[in-house]
Amino acid sequence: KRTIEYYSNHAEHAHGADAKIDEVLLTGGDANLAGLATYLASSLGVPVRMADPFQLFRQNRIFHIPPLHHNRSLAFTTAIGLALRGLR
Repeated sequence: KRTIEYYSNHAEHAHGADAKIDEVLLTGGDANLAGLATYLASSLGVPVRMADPFQLFRQNRIFHIPPLHHNRSLAFTTAIGLALRGLR
């Protein structure tokens, strides 16, 4: 909660960005913890959902993504980010 408050108070000044946080995206394998999204949404007062690490690939059909349950796909978030960094 303190991180969201800090961001809300400093983002617009530091980055010229809108300081309002509309939602929180959970990533990584621990995003699958039972009740985590509900707890965070209640505590933070903003909607919380699990991110889709393969969304960009599916939208742009960059690579073939084999069928994978969404909960398992969250564990690939870090690897996907590192791979995308290497494509620059």
